[in-house]
Amino acid sequence: MRDARREGPEIEDKPDQKKARQAAQARDVARAELMQLYRIARKARQLDQLPFDVRFFVEDLIRANGGKLPELRLPPGRPRSWHKMMVIHLAVLEELEALGPGHGNKMKAIKAVAQRFNKRWEDVRDIFYNRHPDWSEAVRLSIALRHAGQEITREKLEEYLVLFTTRGFSLGDDSS
Repeated sequence: MRDARREGPEIEDKPDQKKARQAAQARDVARAELMQLYRIARKARQLDQLPFDVRFFVEDLIRANGGKLPELRLPPGRPRSWHKMMVIHLAVLEELEALGPGHGNKMKAIKAVAQRFNKRWEDVRDIFYNRHPDWSEAVRLSIALRHAGQEITREKLEEYLVLFTTRGFSLGDDSS
């Protein structure tokens, strides 16, 4: 909510172009995430279970935009392929399970998966060590569903996350 409410390039000290860009990017991403939560809750007809501050913030954006939900302004670049990232993360976990505990096995697993998927090992490392609460929850959910004998799709994951968040649980801090 803090990043979404940011109006301009708010910087504590002297103006810096890099900090201003980062602040604007954080604001746009946070607003996009809040609007996505609102869209999903509205589609599921569960707006009453959405947190009040999120609902009021998005409804203020709607009022300011002439009664329509604003378009998402995401940072430039290609959107991430969450499914491929999940496949890579789970492949590293499987490789670690095959190697067993030992010194240097994480790096061996990361490099083996990078070679298998024809990716840079740095990219695979970044995917594996992603500690964002939403990503960690998605990985745990995917592992649980795999153990249940099901593959998870992006739509199913969003459905589970909506159910999880509307039940009063939180996937992270309220600073987004």
